[in-house]
Amino acid sequence: MLALLKKLWKNESGLSATEYAVLAAVMVGALVGAFALLKPKINNAFTNAGNQIENATQSGSN
Repeated sequence: MLALLKKLWKNESGLSATEYAVLAAVMVGALVGAFALLKPKINNAFTNAGNQIENATQSGSN
């Protein structure tokens, strides 16, 4: 396994379509994981912003 990694590290030829596909899959996985972790915080931020806007418009109409 280590020999394969060394060979890949030293390989200076351009990336193939397969390597780009693997890279894209890893990036998508990382993004999905990040969004899954951040979803509750993002949801709370938008809920709080909406509540503040609603409170501001209600208090301004009195």
